Amino acid sequence: MHTDPYLDHNTCVDRLYKEWKKHPRLIIACDFDDTCMNFHNNEGATHEKVLSLVRRAQALNFYIVMWTASAPERYPFITEYMESKGIHVDSINKNPIELKYGNNGKIYFNHNLCDRSGLKSAYHILDDLIWRINFELKGEKEGMLVEWAADNQIERLEIGNGYPDVREVYLESDQDYARRVFEIKYNEK
Repeated sequence: MHTDPYLDHNTCVDRLYKEWKKHPRLIIACDFDDTCMNFHNNEGATHEKVLSLVRRAQALNFYIVMWTASAPERYPFITEYMESKGIHVDSINKNPIELKYGNNGKIYFNHNLCDRSGLKSAYHILDDLIWRINFELKGEKEGMLVEWAADNQIERLEIGNGYPDVREVYLESDQDYARRVFEIKYNEK
């Protein structure tokens, strides 16, 4: 038995998975500055991996809540910025739906992405959960294709005979991930 079970990565993924099975619209809290936007002008920082992960969570119909120390006057900018990155913000600093929890200062969320509170671990936990859900919903091969499409901001993915849209995109891409997905699908035929 673990004395601190939530220090274990798999325990965290399993907890979120169980919550998803019970309540499919998980709530993902996400910090804005230096998590989704380069607030401190760190050279080369685009935060694209986090933004891609949030888009993948949104594709599963998760609520996206910005949890920020920003003043309310900045909320329109935050919303516009996230929308420009393909992410709909369900709320800022408040629960996205009526809940009996999270109404007294700390909002309720199933998972939190923040540069100041273990972003690397939080990223990998949510990433593993999303993979697991997509594999369950779509099957392993289609799950990989859905994940690849989300990573590459492909809005419409035709899942059908031969995956023609994926073949076209693959031919334009030299990403290792796209190559693995392509090889898994087409080497079986």
